[in-house]
Amino acid sequence: MDKGILNALASKWKIIETSEFFRLEKDNLIVKDISERIKMLTMDDFDAFSSIHDKMNPDMYWNSERIKNNFNRWRIVTYCKDEEILAYIMSLIYDNNIGEIFGITSVTNIESNILEGLIYFACKDIFSLGATRIINSCDLGSFEKELYLNLGFVRTNDYICYRISI
Repeated sequence: MDKGILNALASKWKIIETSEFFRLEKDNLIVKDISERIKMLTMDDFDAFSSIHDKMNPDMYWNSERIKNNFNRWRIVTYCKDEEILAYIMSLIYDNNIGEIFGITSVTNIESNILEGLIYFACKDIFSLGATRIINSCDLGSFEKELYLNLGFVRTNDYICYRISI
């Protein structure tokens, strides 16, 4: 994003949120190593996920109760150590064969190669279920940007939400 535009907006109005958007076509996924500690979340592990998810994302619309009530729609990939969830990715697949990654939640500082493996696992899963494209976004300047680019995603757009007071 052009920093001049962002600075100009910030000088006149209140910036509320900024995001970058990405897209990955099925044939462009770059192969990565996957840790044996990465796996799909099952209902057997849902209570452990629930306590972490609601604590780490208290304002998210998709809280653990809503996810549980719609569990068959969600794909949640976890990274665990000693049976404890340390990071996870939530994703959905839409009717038009497009998947969406809703972001990465990390309980602790996780090495970037582990996070890349987590994203790669999620992408492989989404594509295996028939999706031909994956979309996602992250906060402007987030660490996630490099992870997505390293896996073959292309940056497609920016989003700036700002408030004007009249």
